[in-house]
Amino acid sequence: MRGTLLLRWNEGATHAVSEARSALRHALTFHGLRAPAVDDAVLAASELVGNAVEHAIGPYELWLRQTECELIVEMHDRDASLPCIPAPFLRAAAASAAREDCTLPRVLGVHAERGRGLLVVETLTGGSWGFRLAGGSGRDTWKKVAWMSVPS
Repeated sequence: MRGTLLLRWNEGATHAVSEARSALRHALTFHGLRAPAVDDAVLAASELVGNAVEHAIGPYELWLRQTECELIVEMHDRDASLPCIPAPFLRAAAASAAREDCTLPRVLGVHAERGRGLLVVETLTGGSWGFRLAGGSGRDTWKKVAWMSVPS
């Protein structure tokens, strides 16, 4: 699976999230995705980028990988610990958001002010996202990869 580095930045970069959104929007449009799919993917990815900037150590990289049937957006950071994700909560919230009478803003409105980002990612990707570790032989060479797939 080939990949394209869309953006690399270090800790303290002041416009990283907006630059990541712009780079991803351009790349997805280049790959022929239409506006609604691009908008959803950019919003979901900006949550992964924002989480990395807030909770992990840099340097950071945003990658786009293409397979036969999907595009994979990857957010790399240098934090070798995986977050604890309350999967039952995410699944239940996403299921309620999928009901016709319940919109994403309504679901988000009933949750705390913080911690909604992964719910946004869960909802916009249909659950096709996650975290993995990648790296070499020593712990200091490992990195975390937050990923999400975008149908192409």
